[in-house]
Amino acid sequence: MNDKVVTIGVAKGYLLKESLAFFNKLGIEPSEFSDRQLIFFDKTKKYRFMLLRPTDVPVYVEHGVVDIGITGMDIIKENKPDVIVLKDLGFGQCRLVVCNSELSKNDEFFSGLKVATKFVECTKEYFNNLGIKVDLIKLYGSVELAAITGLSDFIVDLVASGQTLKENKLKEVAPIFSSTAHLVVNKVFYSMNFPLIKELWKL
Repeated sequence: MNDKVVTIGVAKGYLLKESLAFFNKLGIEPSEFSDRQLIFFDKTKKYRFMLLRPTDVPVYVEHGVVDIGITGMDIIKENKPDVIVLKDLGFGQCRLVVCNSELSKNDEFFSGLKVATKFVECTKEYFNNLGIKVDLIKLYGSVELAAITGLSDFIVDLVASGQTLKENKLKEVAPIFSSTAHLVVNKVFYSMNFPLIKELWKL
């Protein structure tokens, strides 16, 4: 490998602490940084970290601005980025599920249902596989409100502990898939640096 600084994309939020711990175990120890810093380096200055929104990590990796990144399988499945999915890191466990209100008497799926979600593609694929045509409502904020207010019959959302569902009197109706954090790599970077990647991640 040449002397090029390797850029690593890490997601803000709940994946950040364990992502940095993962790289720390590999000897890539980040220097001190503040929450407002978007770019910071490891202590050797050979690796540069870029702090991104989880959904943006694979976008930056695909376009080569970031060489290596960590993001959830939920985002990979939803956006289908043109990257190499290198490794399941095992942390950041959550699941994509269909939910509705605890007060709802209807847990059956049928065509014409309204389903609210941030995960439009995954939701569409799930119901298509069941042979059910639904009216999808794309949301960007708190999806739980759609079920509480009656905007939709069901919601599809990520669940970790399930505490948010309980607090908002919602219940799980059906699982779609489980998700964990995955290491993704730019295709060109992978082809040019395979020996390093193989050694570093014990492939």
